[in-house]
Amino acid sequence: MSLGLSVSLLGAFFQALNYVATQRCQQASAYRSTQILIATQVSMAFIVLVPFLAMRGWQYLAPEDLISLVKINAPYAVAQFFVILAIRKSDASIVSPMLTLKIPTLTVMAVVMGQGLPSSHQLLATALILLLAYALSRRSGSLDLWPALFVIVASVGYALSDTAMTHFSTRFLDLSLFHRVALLISVNYIFCGIVSAPGLCMTKAPLRIVYDARWIGLTWVIAVYLLVVGFITTGVLKANVAQSMRGVFGILIAMVLARSLRASSKDWSFKIAISVAMTAAVFLYFL
Repeated sequence: MSLGLSVSLLGAFFQALNYVATQRCQQASAYRSTQILIATQVSMAFIVLVPFLAMRGWQYLAPEDLISLVKINAPYAVAQFFVILAIRKSDASIVSPMLTLKIPTLTVMAVVMGQGLPSSHQLLATALILLLAYALSRRSGSLDLWPALFVIVASVGYALSDTAMTHFSTRFLDLSLFHRVALLISVNYIFCGIVSAPGLCMTKAPLRIVYDARWIGLTWVIAVYLLVVGFITTGVLKANVAQSMRGVFGILIAMVLARSLRASSKDWSFKIAISVAMTAAVFLYFL
């Protein structure tokens, strides 16, 4: 297995772990979604401060980079907020596989921006993803569209943020791959933390929430680092297929961490089957 594919799969695992950590933080506290989002950004800023200082990150920056950081993080913040809402509305084991709705969302965005209609196999893959998402939403017996709608909004935010992040990364092409990604992530999340810090007072959140959100922040920082390295080294196809495995990982993690499984083993098997099928549909899309 190549390095790029390995880090992409590991990144998908940590991304799934992040959704589980978010849900457990929600369940263990009375914090609001906005408070958790803000606290996570501050927590991540503390986490990446060490590599930023070690790399003397400030020497690579220019005043005009501020605009790029806003373009990256405004849609990212919206996406994170709606993922938190989706998890609160449903469950991490449902939201993880549903994030493959990013593919149909990006397809519609591409058509709207005049990039032409998708091919027949891409249309088939899109239809399969939508059908599987529908089946997952109906698992409880009644259709619940809200988690899916929240994930779609999050997908748009992530897509816009990814595009801006890719453009910003070209500023550091003279650095080695791992140095470049570490610098990019450190600068980005320190900016997020500085901008978000006043929000703790505005939302009347206790300072302890930053510590309580530490696992959400740590898993996300690791996931993003690995996924960015994987995307650069292995290309679009393998990176996207590997990232879609977060659905399978999310369900398996939820099963392992659950002290008492309220859902039946048949229900867990159904979720795993749906997630694997969604991963296959993503692979079909990029063929």
